[in-house]
Amino acid sequence: MKNFIRTIILTTALFTLMSLNVLAKEPSNQLYAMTTVVTDYQDGTLYCEDFNGMVWTIECDQEDWMVGDICAMVMDNNGTDIIYDDIIVTYKYDGFVSNWGYVSDGKHWGWKYNF
Repeated sequence: MKNFIRTIILTTALFTLMSLNVLAKEPSNQLYAMTTVVTDYQDGTLYCEDFNGMVWTIECDQEDWMVGDICAMVMDNNGTDIIYDDIIVTYKYDGFVSNWGYVSDGKHWGWKYNF
């Protein structure tokens, strides 16, 4: 009798969770994190370069960004494998690269290996 009641309770709980779509949800893998470095800010457009050399632009009216700032982004891959159609979901200031040894010679960014 105890096993029968236990089976009924577990079955009811399972169907309740399935009807609430808790167990049926597939995890979303469309969002990912991206770290970039600010390379320019002009006329309300922030230019950020990732460590693969891709330049991302953000329309923003915050003028306190500086060249060398780290910009952390949450990206949406639009459900595709290519990066060219990805969308910036959100972004925020995350530090300054000279604190990490990542410097610019005026044309390119690179790691400074002077230990």
